[in-house]
Amino acid sequence: MSVKKRSAEILRRLVDAPSHRLRLSALMDDYRISEKTLRADIASSAAFAQDPRGDSMVEVSENHVLLAAGADVEGLADLLDSMDLYDYRLSFDERKFFIACTLLSLGSDEWCSMQQLADAMYVTRNTVISDVKAVDDYLAGYGIALVSKSKRGLRIEATPDQAGNLVIDLFSEVLAQRLCRHDYFSHLISQVLGAQIEIDDLLDAMRTFLKSKNIFLAVTVEIEIVASLMVALGFSGDATSIFADAGGTLDCVGTQDRPLDVIGQLVQFVASKLDMGVLNGGRIATIEQMILDRNLSPHIRRFDDFDLYCAITHFLLLVAREIDIDIQNDDLLVESLLSHLKSVSNWSSDAFEVGVSGPSGVMVGMVQKAAEPHFHVLEDYLNRAMDDSMRASVVIHICAALYRSESSMRSCNVLISCPSSVATSKYLEAQIAQYFKLNICGVVQTAVIEAGEASLDGIDFVISTVPLTNISIPVVVVSPVLSVDDINRVQAHAFKQSRREGLPVKDGPSIISELCRVYEQGNARKTAYLNHQLAAVLERVSRIETETTSSSPLLRMLDRRFIRVERATLPWREAMRCASARLMNEGYFTSAYVDKAIDNVEEYGSYIIVNQGIALAHAGSEDGVHKDGLSLLASREGVEFDEGDRVHLLFFFSQVGNGDYLELFREIIRLGNDQAGMALICDAESAEDAYQSLVEMLADYGAVA
Repeated sequence: MSVKKRSAEILRRLVDAPSHRLRLSALMDDYRISEKTLRADIASSAAFAQDPRGDSMVEVSENHVLLAAGADVEGLADLLDSMDLYDYRLSFDERKFFIACTLLSLGSDEWCSMQQLADAMYVTRNTVISDVKAVDDYLAGYGIALVSKSKRGLRIEATPDQAGNLVIDLFSEVLAQRLCRHDYFSHLISQVLGAQIEIDDLLDAMRTFLKSKNIFLAVTVEIEIVASLMVALGFSGDATSIFADAGGTLDCVGTQDRPLDVIGQLVQFVASKLDMGVLNGGRIATIEQMILDRNLSPHIRRFDDFDLYCAITHFLLLVAREIDIDIQNDDLLVESLLSHLKSVSNWSSDAFEVGVSGPSGVMVGMVQKAAEPHFHVLEDYLNRAMDDSMRASVVIHICAALYRSESSMRSCNVLISCPSSVATSKYLEAQIAQYFKLNICGVVQTAVIEAGEASLDGIDFVISTVPLTNISIPVVVVSPVLSVDDINRVQAHAFKQSRREGLPVKDGPSIISELCRVYEQGNARKTAYLNHQLAAVLERVSRIETETTSSSPLLRMLDRRFIRVERATLPWREAMRCASARLMNEGYFTSAYVDKAIDNVEEYGSYIIVNQGIALAHAGSEDGVHKDGLSLLASREGVEFDEGDRVHLLFFFSQVGNGDYLELFREIIRLGNDQAGMALICDAESAEDAYQSLVEMLADYGAVA
């Protein structure tokens, strides 16, 4: 039983997926096919993947394709690895690539007949005749001549450069189209060309290097560099083919050792990882030039964890605004997304299985809807598009954070309100009870609530089928039969309210007014006692603030002379130059560093906004930094960004090396949770006053009893 490309890939993905199951919807999205077409492919997979008893190892449920219980996973993997072209039906493009590679692999005096090609691909000779016309046009695009002689067959005439460029593009196209590792066809053409390394081993080695150096590549660039290295390193031992010279026996330009740049380090690392030994300087220079000739070097970008933290936190801030939950303050969520994004090669919908029915489906839908408009923040920074699988994996991380926080959240108290119908009210109550973990405290008519006759003490919010007026607590308006949007709104509101400590108790007389009353009464013994106690309290407060000043990463790094308070509104570019001026004048960095920080915002948008009213401007450690530094510009009227965002505290940060400044980052983010404290900083009369307000915002006054 033969199997075609998609069917073979589905089997490979089933083998590689941790759960050995794949969602049908994800497969339809990945391949852009209908469910009918997908089920036909799965049927082909099932017919191919049979155990020794003749039973299929593949099953289909309503929502998934999966390996049958007890299926021999290793045996199926071996079966996929051992396929030949009788088992695997080549598509038209695959036949074109196969013929081109077969001709490239011929020795200098070898020919290949059309019948040999037909036999190799298990197709008719007429099919090959038609394919060869397409191959001729394909090769002509590289200046390669296809020579045909009636009694000998086919061969090609190509220079090493022509052959090398052809194979790089060929591998690039194959890698761009595949949706799983260890696919059959890329392995096949490697064999046909006589490659000595596996392309997936090369890809793994390259990604290991990139991760160790905090370097990120656009997908297309990553593919082209892998294909280039495959040509440069994969064929060096085969001297029989015209392609061998392009693969590595080119004359080395110079043999002296020299300091390696990023591309040279990458080449050396990959060669070592693949047990190819240490390459001499000339060989590395030749390979570097091959990559540079394809204009790939400018697309190689280095980032540090601090910079990526900003992009992630800004993305979470935008999602938080949609669902009204401060997820950007969840350190574990930020760190898990950081690790996930840096391991982008492992992103795959096949690795995730999340139920989407019942309450969990409500949350997934809510987060997905909130995140969808803002994925561009991550895409712009990472310089690569995120497919549905990648986006789903980010949504899952956010949902996991919300699930994790559920145990520490109290259940909300709600009232259900309808205008009149008891039946409607009861039906809505049953739906709310089914979907949410809420304490339903009663069902009340709308008129009763609006007349102020219903007790709202202890109620977090009302779920009503009509808008309510003259009511002091939040109202979520829904349809009598809950829609998906209704469910998402209730869920979001429940999360928001459940994170609060409960409704505030009405304020009684203030402590200050009480103290004033006591002092006005003039009881000497009482005031003496209060003086003693208050002095002790103030001493403890002073001690807490002193300890905070010495232990806080932000306060230790921020010198008072680098704090500047402005009253007027400032455009963000002017504000960044204002915030950085004193640091630059004292030699912390060059003007190029400031220019780069501004360029980053122009390229990636306002990703430096990390919380409500807080921005953290910076560039890379390689952009002209001399010393670690931090400054603060506080603006009462705000700093305006192009997208309409406004912040009141703009920090400017410089970092020489790869030190751990994540605690500093977290403290800056937490400042955005204290809007009253931010207002005090912006109203400060001096840098000293602003610094003291920062101390008070960061101090934990409950730490000392």
